[in-house]
Amino acid sequence: MADEVGKQQPPARDAFQAQHARGAELITAAFRLSRDTGRSDWQRMTTAVLKNRILDLTAKAFDESAWNARTFQGFVTQFPELVSLDASTRPPTVELTDPQVASPPADGMTHLLPDDPARRIRRDLWNAVLDYASGSAYVLREGRAIAVAPQELTNADELWLPTIEPEVLDAWRAEFHDQLAPDDLAPADVLQLRAWRDDRGSDRMLPGAVRRTWNARLKQHVLERLQRWYEARGLQLPADVVESVSPTPRPREADPTEQLRQLVQRCVATMTRAELEDLRLPPAAILRSAR
Repeated sequence: MADEVGKQQPPARDAFQAQHARGAELITAAFRLSRDTGRSDWQRMTTAVLKNRILDLTAKAFDESAWNARTFQGFVTQFPELVSLDASTRPPTVELTDPQVASPPADGMTHLLPDDPARRIRRDLWNAVLDYASGSAYVLREGRAIAVAPQELTNADELWLPTIEPEVLDAWRAEFHDQLAPDDLAPADVLQLRAWRDDRGSDRMLPGAVRRTWNARLKQHVLERLQRWYEARGLQLPADVVESVSPTPRPREADPTEQLRQLVQRCVATMTRAELEDLRLPPAAILRSAR
């Protein structure tokens, strides 16, 4: 019996090495994402920032206890070959000891920052992959994805971009739903997430706690699909496939006091002499204006 168990279960050492490799992969991916932001000090971040990046990478599934660590700092100290920990700062700072380990993968895949809504797939390519509802065919013309009606295609040799079938998006939704831990969501959010999956809802149907994570996951799906399509045709993925979006500035709310002041000024400008003589001004205001 003991021999049979030994044959069925991998050695404990192998399991430990696999888990250690998984932890190293998560740390490396988090630093790679930091590098892609363009920060000059991307190889340094606090333990809090590093943990948040890993949580985003794992759709909140990361738990340091899987590495027998009581704290995230305890998890980080298990990888001295990868990072160093400066405990003199508050919170502690983690530094990647060899920046080369966060170099782009050999496949040339461009990586997105999951928690950065200011970076997106170029709009024409985004539509080319996700716009299955319009019935348009997207073709590559002079480097841009152009939507045309299938019956209007004039060249049978044109390159059709890889617009998905709705069933593909269903599978992406189902995968995302299944990877989330229900215990991390409120009961109402679990029901809302299920409705989003089953009803092919937009991201507005998602609970706020997971919406940004889904949008990041969708970006990565689209990017990978484009990467495979370009490579299969011997084409170079456009350098601007990921673009930065300038945030729309929020209009400043008018100061109520300033609004009232402007109203009084407009009224005074239209008053007759008799109305001006009847105007009552607070003594404090008169004193301030005389200074």
